[in-house]
Amino acid sequence: MANPDHLAVLKQDVETWNNWRDVNYIQPDLSGADLRKAILSGANLSEAYLGGADLSGADLGGADLNGAYLDGVNLSRTFSVRGRPERGRPAQGHPERG
Repeated sequence: MANPDHLAVLKQDVETWNNWRDVNYIQPDLSGADLRKAILSGANLSEAYLGGADLSGADLGGADLNGAYLDGVNLSRTFSVRGRPERGRPAQGHPERG
């Protein structure tokens, strides 16, 4: 289940999210989030825990997914992604996931 505070910041807009990431040195937990058709172009999603999230139809053009945990994520019909996401990599610092 996604952290509701993290999800609320992301749903504001990408600029707010990226600024929040710049000052909060945490691993965002967006697990299981419904982000269908979300506009996340340019979003800093590096190291984010996205396990089980639905990103179908999302615009991920220019999004940074370096080191993001994507096990079980629906990426169908998404737009361009950069970075090297890792499937099955345990999320560091997450008490239930290693």
